[in-house]
Amino acid sequence: MSLERVSKILELKGFTKEQLEIEVEKSVDELNAEKEKLDSIISTFEGAIDEFNDKQKRGPVRSGDLEVFYRYFQHLKKQIEQQKLAVVKKRLDVDIKRNAMIEAYKEKRVFEILHNKMLQEEMRETSLNEQKDADFDFVARKIRK
Repeated sequence: MSLERVSKILELKGFTKEQLEIEVEKSVDELNAEKEKLDSIISTFEGAIDEFNDKQKRGPVRSGDLEVFYRYFQHLKKQIEQQKLAVVKKRLDVDIKRNAMIEAYKEKRVFEILHNKMLQEEMRETSLNEQKDADFDFVARKIRK
């Protein structure tokens, strides 16, 4: 594999890594948004419980009001469960993308190491060739004298 080819692959690996970093950042933002939605629903649920308790403290609660509260609590519980599932899915998505990003880092690093070794080998060969030329010139001068 040529040095030029390795350089191109290294450049592509860098782009891939950057794209995955952006995807991970976007997924983390989406996860945080889902968590905020969950917190908001839980807060609403707790507020409704407090309101129900206040209503009970003030006196007897009519059966119609009980039914409304019961349906509302059921609705909120269902929303909370659905939102918890959404958070878990987003968390898994973040983990998958984060693992892909880590693999991209590793692949890029492998090509960086390969690129550096090829550069060092090329520099070593250039140095050897320059030394051979210098030795040849020295020997040629000695023979001419």
